[in-house]
Amino acid sequence: MLEPSPTTTQVLRRLPSRINAALFLTYLPGLFMLLILLLGIVFVLLNSSTYQWPGGSLIKGEATARYEKQFNEQLAFKESFISTWGIIDYALFKQGRDGVLTGTEGWFFTSEEFTYYADEATALAEKLAYIVQVRDELAAQGIDLVITLVPAKARVYPEYLGRFPMPDYVQARYDLELAALEEAGIKTVDLRPALLKAKSEGQVFFKTDTHWTPLGAKTAAQALAQDLEARGFALPFGESSFATEEAGMMKLEGDLMKFLPLGRLKAQLSPVSEQLPVLSTAQTNLGLFADNSRPVTLVGTSYSADERWNFVGALKESLGMNVLNAALVGRGEVKPMQDYLASDNPVVNKPNLVIWQLSERGFPMPINEEYP
Repeated sequence: MLEPSPTTTQVLRRLPSRINAALFLTYLPGLFMLLILLLGIVFVLLNSSTYQWPGGSLIKGEATARYEKQFNEQLAFKESFISTWGIIDYALFKQGRDGVLTGTEGWFFTSEEFTYYADEATALAEKLAYIVQVRDELAAQGIDLVITLVPAKARVYPEYLGRFPMPDYVQARYDLELAALEEAGIKTVDLRPALLKAKSEGQVFFKTDTHWTPLGAKTAAQALAQDLEARGFALPFGESSFATEEAGMMKLEGDLMKFLPLGRLKAQLSPVSEQLPVLSTAQTNLGLFADNSRPVTLVGTSYSADERWNFVGALKESLGMNVLNAALVGRGEVKPMQDYLASDNPVVNKPNLVIWQLSERGFPMPINEEYP
């Protein structure tokens, strides 16, 4: 009988330790939670505030609120444990809190792009009905409406999703939204081709943030301007000139990093440090009616409202005309338009065109859902 080779022998000897290590990692989350539970019970029993009633009205809820506040203040270990588990979870399993998907090469994605909505068809129908209503309301005043739809970050960078393949129900979502808008007679701009092409020039989305980069915003603005001109919109294209200048760089704290509770080791364990150019766009040549005319109004979400991405600046530069920005941060997709149409101040300035920036990830959400 042939004796096993040294290599085979070594492998066989290592198997028990590898199996034990795998079992340890499998049960580590449960063991850690059990430790927290046991220590929590001990701290509760030893915590003097457990046995002290702070007084106040029970009916009005004053006593309960005071007791909860007093109790939490004494459990200072709680945040430390949360932070410790966040470090272990990310270091060993590359996982964050619910809300973030950890891809490869330092890329993070919001789980909102992967959310399954059982009533997605209902939400889509409700939003389409409202968009048609807005289109008709603006048309009655001689104003055109164009929808520009921001694709999901995961759709533009699927190669970095790693162990999170795009679900089947998400695969066709962008196409379905575009088709539904066009079938309803809504003029819509598809931003995917331009953003996918621009990837060769640089990042069009941030690795640690849900939003597009200034390059992505500029790419979208140029694609939108080209589409509007090709459709023959009656706009004063190139009436004025705008120029964008860069005034240094600043560190970006991506909005997805809040889902990584790394505590004091955040700087050491953060997967990537991202920089954001500080941009400003100014008018360099006044058109004949540039002082009192804003022929285009932009309504939308934080992709449009947040000045750090400079989308409205890139839009002014690409269109060669002034643009009024009526977008809002953190109000979802419908509320900014509702506020715009209900406004009694000069924000509703009878433009030639209203551009309504929507996003793929927000479309399936209930109509009154708000998100950044």
